Amino acid sequence: MKKLLIIVPGKATSDIAKLGYKIAVIPTLTPALLIELLPRDIFRVKVHTEHIDGGFRPSPQDNPDLVVIAGVRTFAAPAAYDIGDYFLKRGIPVVIGGIHPSVLPEEAGAHSTSVVIGEGEGVWPRVIRDFLEDNLQPSYCGFPCGPLVISREARDVAYHLRYSRGNRGLILETIQITKGCPHGCEFCSVSEFSGRTTRRKPIDEAIEELKTLGKLIIFVDDNPFTCREYAEEFLARMAPLRKLWFSQISVKTAQDKQLLRLAARAGCKCLACGIESVETQQSKGGNFSVRNYKEAISNIHEAGIWPAGTFIFGFDGEGPGIFQRTLEFCRETKLLFAGFHILTPYPGTSLHRRLDSEGRILTSDWSQYTTREVVYQPIGMSAKELREGFQRSCRNFYAIAPSLQRTRSLPILLGNLFLSLRFWREFQ
Repeated sequence: MKKLLIIVPGKATSDIAKLGYKIAVIPTLTPALLIELLPRDIFRVKVHTEHIDGGFRPSPQDNPDLVVIAGVRTFAAPAAYDIGDYFLKRGIPVVIGGIHPSVLPEEAGAHSTSVVIGEGEGVWPRVIRDFLEDNLQPSYCGFPCGPLVISREARDVAYHLRYSRGNRGLILETIQITKGCPHGCEFCSVSEFSGRTTRRKPIDEAIEELKTLGKLIIFVDDNPFTCREYAEEFLARMAPLRKLWFSQISVKTAQDKQLLRLAARAGCKCLACGIESVETQQSKGGNFSVRNYKEAISNIHEAGIWPAGTFIFGFDGEGPGIFQRTLEFCRETKLLFAGFHILTPYPGTSLHRRLDSEGRILTSDWSQYTTREVVYQPIGMSAKELREGFQRSCRNFYAIAPSLQRTRSLPILLGNLFLSLRFWREFQ
């Protein structure tokens, strides 16, 4: 049998983060999806997912016939290229794919045999066929296709069996029922990579896939409920499965109280809204105000679901006061979790093109593109003020006293206290 090594780069950035991935394992779907589409009787597969298994250390004992470096994001590109170079020097073919190689295929091609551009599911069978015929092409252009069903068998191979059997901590299994995002935000690479047309998994297939998963589930969709008719039927059919699940949701969708009640009855425990900025902005398909954001979070509370919010600091015109205003917003709305990020101009996005044309990109060291470093010149504050304000916001939101004021729920408190320790260690 042929030996296939699948590597998903992107290791944890701190010891505390590494501990977190041991406590709660959240496997990426990418390796399982590739395994699902493989001929079962030809390949013996080994998977190394860096954020779970730790940084990949090449060894002479690794003798795969084919290496696939999958799901490469911008911050992980340098590590991915190092891995690709290592195996190329040994004469082993390397296929690389993900958002970053898709927008910079020539760069990625210098460290691989083949680059898969765009969504790879549709061309993956051809890649495998060409490999078996010793005829790999320099590039393969993927095309949009709907979310595929991933079997329990493929998941168990991808996650080394032990994850799905629960002996590596809490298992939060992942599923995707939609692809694409209609909003086209300037800073986001999702619509650039997956398009602005939403493609949905047939409900019958989605429900059957859910039946194979464990109790705790994360939907990795950017917003699985953009179509109300689809959402209503899906949630009604999901409810009897008695799963506990988490998802992202748009501010617009969170205005729908009835849909939120259906989600709660179907087992939803936490919904995260992409608020981005507490300043009025036109970025999510409409002109949303702070009042809209507060109403959305109130609706989530009212449905009995834990609300979370994600925020981006550094939009043009935001001054140093944005950090305190954001923390005040979080307190007023009683957000239980918050994710803070520094605006990051990923290559391929409209934001990167604009800032590059304005001469404001400070570095092309992709390892800095983590949303925790300032890689462009902000307007309204200095790069130092932006970095320090971001770090201060992380520390202050997850400080012990505010966490105790937000909730008495033990799971939420434990999550908040863990993040408090993480940010104290990282940003001390």
